[in-house]
Amino acid sequence: MALVDRYGVTRKEPSESRVFTAADIAGSSTLQSKGYQPGDTLVTASDGTRSVTVASPEQRMLAAQLDVIDNTPSTPVPETIQAGERSLTQEDIRGSETLFRKGYLPGDVLVTSEDGSREVRREYSDGSLAVPDGEAVTEEMLASSTTLRERGASVGDVIVTAEDGTRSIYDATPTGLNSTIKELIYGFDKGGSLITNAGAFLDARFPIPFFSLSEGFLSATEVFGQDFMDATVPERVDMLARQKERDLIEEYGYNELYGQDGGFAQTAGAFTKALADPTNLIPLTKAPLAAAGISAVLGGAYEALEQARSGADYNPSRVAAVASGSALFGGAITKGLNVLSRSKANKMFDAIQVEVNRAAASGLRGDDVIAQTLRRTGLSMDDLDNVVEKSSRDLLSIPTKKSARKALVQAMTQDAAVSRVNNPTIDRVLGALSTRIGNHSQVLKYRMREFDAMSHINTAKYLHRVEPFIRGFRKLAKPLQKRVGLHLVNQELDAAKDILRKAAPELVDSLSGAKSALDDIGEELQEAGVNINLMDNYWPRLLTDMDSLMIKMGRQPKNFVDRQMGIYAKGLNRNVEELTSEQKSEVYDMLFRKYRVILDKNGKPKFVYGGNRTDPTTGSLDKGRVIPKLTEDMLDSYASVDDAIALYIRKAMNEVETRKLFGRTKGGVATDDAGKVDFKRSIGNLVNDEISAGRVSTDAVPELMQMLSARFEGGNQTPHAMMRVLRDLGYLGTIANPLSAIKQLGDLANSAWIYGLRDTLGAAFSRKDMRIIDIGLEQISAEMADPGLLSKALMRSLSGTGFRAVDRFGKETTINAAIRAARRKSLNPVGRQELRKKYGDMFGGSFDSFIDDLQRKSMSDNVKVFAFNELADIQPTTHLEMPELWNANPNLRILYSLKSFTLKMWDLARNKIWNEWQSGSKVTAAANMARMGAYLAVANVGTEVLRDMLRGKEVNPDDLPNEALWALLGVFGANKYTSDRYLRNGDITDAGWALIRPPTPIIDALVKLPSDVIQGEVDDNLWNYVRPLPATGDLMYYWLGDGIEKSKVYED
Repeated sequence: MALVDRYGVTRKEPSESRVFTAADIAGSSTLQSKGYQPGDTLVTASDGTRSVTVASPEQRMLAAQLDVIDNTPSTPVPETIQAGERSLTQEDIRGSETLFRKGYLPGDVLVTSEDGSREVRREYSDGSLAVPDGEAVTEEMLASSTTLRERGASVGDVIVTAEDGTRSIYDATPTGLNSTIKELIYGFDKGGSLITNAGAFLDARFPIPFFSLSEGFLSATEVFGQDFMDATVPERVDMLARQKERDLIEEYGYNELYGQDGGFAQTAGAFTKALADPTNLIPLTKAPLAAAGISAVLGGAYEALEQARSGADYNPSRVAAVASGSALFGGAITKGLNVLSRSKANKMFDAIQVEVNRAAASGLRGDDVIAQTLRRTGLSMDDLDNVVEKSSRDLLSIPTKKSARKALVQAMTQDAAVSRVNNPTIDRVLGALSTRIGNHSQVLKYRMREFDAMSHINTAKYLHRVEPFIRGFRKLAKPLQKRVGLHLVNQELDAAKDILRKAAPELVDSLSGAKSALDDIGEELQEAGVNINLMDNYWPRLLTDMDSLMIKMGRQPKNFVDRQMGIYAKGLNRNVEELTSEQKSEVYDMLFRKYRVILDKNGKPKFVYGGNRTDPTTGSLDKGRVIPKLTEDMLDSYASVDDAIALYIRKAMNEVETRKLFGRTKGGVATDDAGKVDFKRSIGNLVNDEISAGRVSTDAVPELMQMLSARFEGGNQTPHAMMRVLRDLGYLGTIANPLSAIKQLGDLANSAWIYGLRDTLGAAFSRKDMRIIDIGLEQISAEMADPGLLSKALMRSLSGTGFRAVDRFGKETTINAAIRAARRKSLNPVGRQELRKKYGDMFGGSFDSFIDDLQRKSMSDNVKVFAFNELADIQPTTHLEMPELWNANPNLRILYSLKSFTLKMWDLARNKIWNEWQSGSKVTAAANMARMGAYLAVANVGTEVLRDMLRGKEVNPDDLPNEALWALLGVFGANKYTSDRYLRNGDITDAGWALIRPPTPIIDALVKLPSDVIQGEVDDNLWNYVRPLPATGDLMYYWLGDGIEKSKVYED
């Protein structure tokens, strides 16, 4: 409640209706003359007109019974009132203006004496909510006072006179929730479900002990209190019901609830809670008649338990009515789902017929057609029989070769089962590329996943080979690094070794190992089709400063270089300043090789040769070094040799795997005049193969081309340097601390519900068969793939606080749990068939070898690709697991900061629950949803409790169910803070912006500091500046600052 004084404190609009009390009648001659009594209701219409609704005799009797003023009856006591005690309910207080003004709470006791006098004994209220003494505003006062009207006073408000004589208006009007969103959430919180009602039923009859992380084992008496344990069952029911009402008042406010008369939004919220009960899934897996019977039992049980929970008298006719309605509802829903299931079965039948046609078109006949169909679809004969039984189609037919080819052509253009497309706009912004590509062709999806996997695996393999030299080289003194580096980039390997034999002999062998790795990479590049000359003792150079190099060489062709760089940037729709160092280095390198930049017909940059095409001595392309020998001063214009070789390995392996991917197509890998991959034509060849194989319809071509172009063209670009700085600052202020590291442990829940608790625990606490470095996924997520100026500082902070270690532990547990589960499946026919269904197209002819590797516990490349793929299903590990918009627009990637894991969780739910349901696998979808919800809720509420304990916050066992709900919702992007601050007030716009805006706590603090200095509020907000600091800021905020106090205020 708020005091509204003459200085203009804003107050809420008066409620639309209010119940008259004896005080209202006594203070208004108009009401008395018209014969109105307590219990009648004053209704104010939207146009300001007023009318009075006369209450029924029963309602007037209730008003008289509850209208307690100064502990004496306010009206004659009806003879039907009996002496005794009973607890006030929320409805009692809402129905009595006097009880509301006195500030009573549910659970306070109404005492009626033998003589008819009544008083209320405060058991839970303390009078602090009561309306203060003063002069009540009457209708006549309001009509005659302009000041009262200007200040928004209404009948029933109180004019309070302070000790100094000043007067103010106390808002004594119940306000209501004033928000549809608030009403909806309130209805959800107030309502019950079968499970919550059963819990209250059991608590009242069999109170049990409880285990608390903060307080240990608590007896039933410690949990519920001695009074509760001594009470009878009806008294316990009443105590639990009143406690829930008090909890709602504490959550939503006294004035707000007592001005709330209910409505559609509250009803919808309560209905949603009842509908969200997991028991409602039970009848959905049955036949309609059985579902109707089960629904009747569940509905009747719900109503009976609801009556028992609320303390109402048992009403068998209402229980029967609810059971009947539930039977009709459950039977109708199940019937509708069966119709939907038949539709899905028909689509699956059509997809199977396409595979039959494909096999027949290839020349197979009879049993060979069925065998290939089962192998390609991953189905068993039982699965096939089940689809045929559920569908309304005729039996599968094996057409002639000619008819099959004709049917395939029709299917590619007409069959929706072959080309499943979702909302393209939403998918472009939020949908993972891998899932969207898989919706058109699972084969293409796994080819892309294999490309990503082998790029990372081979990069990791070669980095591992050169890592001993890089680690040792970085320990050398800077002058020694420069001398050794100069010899290496000038291909003087022996000279470099001579220096190392004297200064660091332990590096000689590791340098030979690095040189051997570079030789092997050169051979792989040649085998992949890259036209290069293999030079003796080659070491990569990375030019970083073209201008300084040109000056040192005595040349000044800056204007030409600037023009060429401008053309290149224009083709990428960027300014020159927005080009990355890698892109600038590529332009420098090609200009040195006598190429120049032009724009193709699509406005994209390409390199064309402007000098002699061939080396006269070898006849090959002139790809030798333009500067055979660098001088010591030139070396400063190049990256260090350790950074150069690391970047070279990543680029080379990406080039090799890119050419392998496109080289498998019938059209092969397409290249431009400079020998670089022409992505547009190469992607076209890839998509044409899918069309020819009958896996993709022609209608899907534009979307597929757009997605693949985003991955290979936009995805290979990096954000502007400033965007990367802002991104890394956001991470430094949010996740670079031990508390965020603990939160990462919640990721183990996904492994547990997908691969099973046994395999997850076994993988977590035993020797790891595979490390994350083996599959090249040491980065936390694709969000962090592009390094910036602060990236090294960020990585040091994430390592120092344990974040990277916990992230690595979670990833390694997941991939090893996946391998354990797959190995078990590989040992039996049913499991092998399940693996073939998912991975048969990926491994092709190598599938049997993959199974053999699993059984022999061999960590082969096939097993590594499998592990890579399983982790990509769960986490945003690569560009392919991010949305199209993220790939195509590098500078918009900052909007996805700290959201990639949330998007991946939506993607996981979409694949494991929605798509399974849509395909007709309702039992699998329901089971996945139940397991996912249970494991995620338990794991994440556990990490939140541990984080709160480390912060020094009090952990209340009663809050754990609510915390579990928010822990589950938090995985999917929702959070209690946004709900409380924005949604409860109906502020949808600000809530949306809070979800979209990138996290920038450090920048926010720096921006706010000047204004706080000017206003002298630095001391008040000091700890707000400390909290975003990396590593210890959050803990200092709670341990040394006012974090705990503020959190308590927020919770209150």
